[in-house]
Amino acid sequence: MSRDFRQHISDAYHIDHYLFEKRMKKKSFLQIDDQDDTDNIEDFCNIFVTFKGKYRFELELIGKMPITQEMADLAEIYHGSTDLESNKLSLTLTPKQIGVISDLVTLIRKTSKMGHLVGNPHWFHLSARTISSLNRFMRIIKEYVSLKQTQLV
Repeated sequence: MSRDFRQHISDAYHIDHYLFEKRMKKKSFLQIDDQDDTDNIEDFCNIFVTFKGKYRFELELIGKMPITQEMADLAEIYHGSTDLESNKLSLTLTPKQIGVISDLVTLIRKTSKMGHLVGNPHWFHLSARTISSLNRFMRIIKEYVSLKQTQLV
């Protein structure tokens, strides 16, 4: 992963860059959801970004969330996968493909009233927080792409 791309993300999430780079040598992921100590880990949707290659990253959502066929199809299109047993969905993207997250957000919004299908009565509220976390990540990546484009001009 490009160093300036990692730097931009660590700055946006207010992560100490030295510790982030040190940790990147051991683990190449970053948790980007807004989980806090009061959240029930059983119901929460965790969102991870795993850095792969120069500008590729995997976006992974794990938790008690309904995964529709449309979501599974989107994941497959973007070299990802779904696992209905562990409620896991992943997509592999580049910064220029970040708009795909908008499509994912739309699909998640459609599932907000489906928490009962996966035994998560709190999904209506947690889906909104998941969407918010994804929108924030999308803004951060769009800022990076815009910054890089202005540097090329």
